[in-house]
Amino acid sequence: MKLKQVSLAVAASFLLVTPSSFAQGNPESEVKTSVQDKVETLKPYIEVYDEEGKLVKKYSDAEIQLLIEKAKQSNKVLEAAEAPADSPYVHITDENNLLTDSSVEGAVEEQQAALSDIGIMSTTYNYSGATISSSLYVRSGYYFPNPTTITINTSTKFEGLNIRLWKSGSTIPAGSVKIGGFLGGVAVPLSNLYSYDGSYKIQLINANTNGATIKLNAGTVYYN
Repeated sequence: MKLKQVSLAVAASFLLVTPSSFAQGNPESEVKTSVQDKVETLKPYIEVYDEEGKLVKKYSDAEIQLLIEKAKQSNKVLEAAEAPADSPYVHITDENNLLTDSSVEGAVEEQQAALSDIGIMSTTYNYSGATISSSLYVRSGYYFPNPTTITINTSTKFEGLNIRLWKSGSTIPAGSVKIGGFLGGVAVPLSNLYSYDGSYKIQLINANTNGATIKLNAGTVYYN
């Protein structure tokens, strides 16, 4: 019997106001501003590396646009689980964080309809948002059987994020994807990182050279 997880959340909005700060003539501040400006103008990119860290593929602008559109469709499953602002709610989810019951009327049906619309042929796991200063493992290092895709969603541009796969029992990464310059969501392919079926854990590594943290919204892992 699969255990169900029950989550209770109260949605609330907060406005954080901080005083303006000025660093006139401060070289460190000027460098930071320059780096931030560079990140804001960075074009979206996706690079694939093999187990030895060698670059094997760069996605074209057209390929990236298709993956952005794919993420928009996928994220409808996450949006169906959102509750009205400033309203308490109860979601009952299964082991993959998919709704099985909810106090929000129609939420379960809406999520099931979203899954049906995108023609899911694999199992999905919805992970929560996170802030990455160094690195973390999706689902605390859970090994996903043959992961095919992970959606990455952010409301703030970042310079670089490495998505690395580790096969169960191996001390060498199967491969990795480096992405950056995105604002919004992108569905990142993972199945081209490995040649053999197996279970893999997914590591997200902060690759920002300026030391900035990466703030990710909730996303989805697809696996078979």
